[in-house]
This record gives sequence, C-alpha cells and structure tokens, in this order.
Amino acid sequence: MIAAGPNAERGVAQALAGRIRDAGGARIIFTGHVAAGSPAQELIDQGHAVFSCWNVHPTLSQASAMVASGTPQMMLDAFCAASVADDLRVRTGWPIARGERLVW
Repeated sequence: MIAAGPNAERGVAQALAGRIRDAGGARIIFTGHVAAGSPAQELIDQGHAVFSCWNVHPTLSQASAMVASGTPQMMLDAFCAASVADDLRVRTGWPIARGERLVW
C-alpha cells in the first residue's frame, strides 16, 4: 500500500507504520527522501523499515524489478485504463486487482 505522509509522520502512513512496527505482518519500504530525525529514519535505524529509492516514472523493466523486490499480494492500477491493466496482468503476471474498488 502506498500511503501519504512520506516520513510516516502523519495520516494513514503514521497509523500503518506504528501498527506494522508493533505487530508485523508487512514490510515498510520508504521510497523517497527520508528526513533526519523523522519517524521514517527511526524505523529504518531500528530495523523496522528499509529505504529503496523509487523512480516515480519507471520503465516496465524498472517496475518489474520493484514488483519483484516488494512481492505484493495485490496491486492497484491507479493511473491506467482497465484494458491497460488487463494487458499488464497478462503480460507480467502481476497481481493487479480487477475493478475500481478494493475492500479488505
């Protein structure tokens, strides 16, 4: 899940980071600038998270490497038409969810 609050300092990112730190069940990967003294830096320093620079406009091969690294159980197609998502699902084997809404 991608969550706003890039340093886990607010919102959903803060809540998720705390829950994952305490209970496990997922991996936390920070993909942009990690501010010194931020909750993100503390999570990395304590071994609860990792940093991996992420190109926000990746090529297909770069995106494939990110998917392989993150091993998601489910992916959402936030910025493409359903036909494009269907094609990506078939060509890549990525676990892209079908439909417009995911409830869990």
